Amino acid sequence: MKHFLIFGVLLTVISCAPEYDLDYSESGCDCKEELYYSYGDEKVFLDSLFLNDHLLVGFSEQAQGEEILDAVNETGMFHATGKGDIFRSGQEGKADLLLVQTLTPKTCTQLKEIIEELQSNPAVAFSNLTFKGTFCIGDDCSDVMLYTDEFTVKVKDENDLSDLQSVAQETNTKIKEQHKLMPDVYVLSADKTSKGNSLQMSNYFQETGKFVYAEPNFIETCFNRDSEKPLPDKE
Repeated sequence: MKHFLIFGVLLTVISCAPEYDLDYSESGCDCKEELYYSYGDEKVFLDSLFLNDHLLVGFSEQAQGEEILDAVNETGMFHATGKGDIFRSGQEGKADLLLVQTLTPKTCTQLKEIIEELQSNPAVAFSNLTFKGTFCIGDDCSDVMLYTDEFTVKVKDENDLSDLQSVAQETNTKIKEQHKLMPDVYVLSADKTSKGNSLQMSNYFQETGKFVYAEPNFIETCFNRDSEKPLPDKE
């Protein structure tokens, strides 16, 4: 399920046509078999959209201001971020987010190692890979496609949540809310304590065969690279 949103001053309006120089076969995507989501019985692979220099970082509800920025800037691995780069949904129970850019391109394996380092910080709830945007209206295209901590599951019987509760407990994922218009659809979340990120967990739920479908909640938007500045050299 995709959502098309624009966040704060970090992101521009959807009028930035993507400019990618690397062919995907040279982008450093060495984890193709992990990068897919289920669409019915079909696996949709995302390796051709892999971004080798961006990560999405989500923070705990307790993390504030400087703690959020320090969790990223003090690693020395990313372009500098400021308070204006923190974007949030404005809804209770939603994490503050940062879309960060590495100083140099990385392979998928290297980005996963960086994710592990980020997630060792108590302020960080999760961190995920990112992909090239796919949504266009005329010549205006989204720049980046993200997946946060959330994924969507449709149960087979809206009056029986036993499978949903059981698999959520097994995977240490959280049932967050029931869809307001579709009573058989639920939003779940996966953080660093879960058995995998939200993309992996949506696939796991789907592959159990216990649900009508399970899908990651993709967000497509634009990222204003012109505002980025590298971190100063450390003394």
